[in-house]
Amino acid sequence: MVTLNPWPEADPSLMTPAPEHDDIRRVVRDIFDKHGDHDAVRQVVETPAGHDEGLWGVLCAHMDVPSMALGEDRGGLGYGLPEQGVVLEEAGRALSPEPLLSSAVLAVHALSQVPRTAATDDLLSAVAGGGVLGALGPLDPAASLTATPRAEDWCVSGTVERVLHGATADILLLVAATPIGLGMFAVRADQPGLTVRPHTVMDTTRRQARLELHDAKAHRLLDGPDLPRLLVELRDLTTIAVACEHVGMMDALLSMTKQHLVQREQFGRPLATFQALKHRMADLLVDLERARSSARYAARVFTADPSSVPLAAAVAG
Repeated sequence: MVTLNPWPEADPSLMTPAPEHDDIRRVVRDIFDKHGDHDAVRQVVETPAGHDEGLWGVLCAHMDVPSMALGEDRGGLGYGLPEQGVVLEEAGRALSPEPLLSSAVLAVHALSQVPRTAATDDLLSAVAGGGVLGALGPLDPAASLTATPRAEDWCVSGTVERVLHGATADILLLVAATPIGLGMFAVRADQPGLTVRPHTVMDTTRRQARLELHDAKAHRLLDGPDLPRLLVELRDLTTIAVACEHVGMMDALLSMTKQHLVQREQFGRPLATFQALKHRMADLLVDLERARSSARYAARVFTADPSSVPLAAAVAG
């Protein structure tokens, strides 16, 4: 009888602490503390852009966040998702509304995986540089969009809901049904035939929009047997990236709770001295470390071999 190990056989060195991660964390936390504290977040989410364009510029210019996980052969820094995950943790800690997930992580990865042409290289360079924002539509294989070939390009029609940062993106990456199967297409936000309707959302740091397309001109990026693989990769990447953000949120909440327990007194004693509260804090710390370990492990496995990551991504999620 053969016992199958569902976990990827990753090298133990993948989990070895990296000193450069601490350096990245320190610099990024300083940036968010200076430019994106919670008071600043409350203000910028009410602006038309929904995020701080100045802060986004700093993240792009000083940290090259959109190109951080991009290979050096494509003009990136040549790191991977573990390093980008550090930035995502700090963004979660700051509740940042910047388009890190939608543009710097998902759009850049999608564009880096499609066949190279002059057009796709230009798109990738623009989004990886941070000056152009990308957004990824739903990854459901049962696409609600249809694409029809027209002359030298394609036209896409249909409606998609809940596109993250869909109202502020410059480039929309959408999955549509073609006469021969599914395809991924790039649609420019200023394209005639595209109507964007922002949704009212509870979490204003996560703006979403409804896209209505009526014969909107589109550029085909990918189709055929490679597309299902990329869609699976993007789903796993989304799960891991959101898990990294949530680890940052949990870490911030635990720190705030600890500070409250140390400062607040009852019956003449700090709350932190009560044994029942100590036990609850210990349980929360264990939960945080489990979440942190699973998210960082999944990020490392994704960078080493995306095809082996589904279970690790699911655990992190």
